[in-house]
Amino acid sequence: EVHRAAPVVDGDRLLLTLRDEEGDGHQGVLCLDLETGRPRWRLRTDASLKNAVAVSEGLAAAISATGQVLAFDPATGVERWRTDLPGHPDRWIYTSPAIADGVVYAGGKAGYGAYDLKSGKQLWYTGPFDTQSDAWSCYAGPIVAGDLLVLLVQRLGIVALDRASGREPWRRELAGEYMYPR
Repeated sequence: EVHRAAPVVDGDRLLLTLRDEEGDGHQGVLCLDLETGRPRWRLRTDASLKNAVAVSEGLAAAISATGQVLAFDPATGVERWRTDLPGHPDRWIYTSPAIADGVVYAGGKAGYGAYDLKSGKQLWYTGPFDTQSDAWSCYAGPIVAGDLLVLLVQRLGIVALDRASGREPWRRELAGEYMYPR
């Protein structure tokens, strides 16, 4: 079952993220042929995916609701690496990852991390921002803006992180409840 995520086009492929709240093993990424709509491959994940994959530099990245980040070949569905965010499997992550300059950024209210796109090696991890939990998770994905990673953090506001270090140069508290935008 598709959740709230928008499909992602990569060449002649359409990548869809899937959820399976019953735990029957149907969660993951489904690749359809863009011209015919026929399935090409399916990649299973440890838990449901609540938002879109990110694609860049010939690889795709996804993050499960439980806080597992993985990278895979979008042409074949072959997994390249998989790593757990701190707190896995007790996370509630509904955001997309972001990829820029060979780095995958992934996380939620209980913290964000930067991972080497090719190897999965953790470059930094920071957080939590306002709680030890991702409860009341936000669907808005991170935005790469120059040297900053800009996050919309549920029940807090906007937080900017330095992309190289994970340091927080600024934050702006804003009133807001359910954050559903992309």
